[in-house]
Amino acid sequence: MKKLIYLTVMTIMIVSMTACGGDKAESKLKQSIEEAQSDLPLDLGMLGDLTDLKYDESDKSVKMYMTLNENIMSVEAMKENSANMKKMFKLGMSGEGPRELIKMIADAGASLSVRYKGGNSGKTLELTVSNSELQDILNTDLAEEDKNRMMLEGSVANFNASCPINLGSGLVAKSASLEGNDVIYVYEADEEVLDLGMMRLNEDNIRKELVKQFGDPSVKNDLSMMASAGCDVVYRYVGDTSGDMFEFRFTNSELKKHLSH
Repeated sequence: MKKLIYLTVMTIMIVSMTACGGDKAESKLKQSIEEAQSDLPLDLGMLGDLTDLKYDESDKSVKMYMTLNENIMSVEAMKENSANMKKMFKLGMSGEGPRELIKMIADAGASLSVRYKGGNSGKTLELTVSNSELQDILNTDLAEEDKNRMMLEGSVANFNASCPINLGSGLVAKSASLEGNDVIYVYEADEEVLDLGMMRLNEDNIRKELVKQFGDPSVKNDLSMMASAGCDVVYRYVGDTSGDMFEFRFTNSELKKHLSH
């Protein structure tokens, strides 16, 4: 349930932006970043926090600084999956809203980078999108359906790179997969802690608890993408000793309904 934060960040920065050229574009970019800094630090839910946002005149770059919750996404996992992370980063920036910001940065002749820092380990990773790559994003017309599918595939790959994730209370996230129009998350249940039979009997209450998590910014961002792609989301629980299994399904229409609240 990790996801790149750029969409949230860009929503902050897009307010009152207009595209200009040359030095005027750079001046407007600096002003917009200064205004966005007043909203920091920004809580991104399970994923972590956006702690700082700067314009570095020495190399003409916009820099975002994030602290990661490494219980959800470790810096090491991101490094191992850095090519996919950057691909998703660029795909996310191709959306209608973020494109306004990307045009502003590109017109100023600047690049964009995000520096991730592990909240526990202190390890860091920096992803950079050059000015020429930003220009390519602006000049590429990708169908929304194709983009959503590519984002979903990337999201699943990122989740798997982070697994296993110990969620506590006897649950470990094991894997995710995209099967047709189903996004399936698989969790292993410690049967010395959790009674799968009782979980079945309490299905309604567990569904309500899952829906509460939909309000988390990073979770909501992921689920919104899945809803837009026409997908259902399946949470599958498997007993660690018996192999017993059951699952909760949220249909696409249910997702859209819960996310609209």
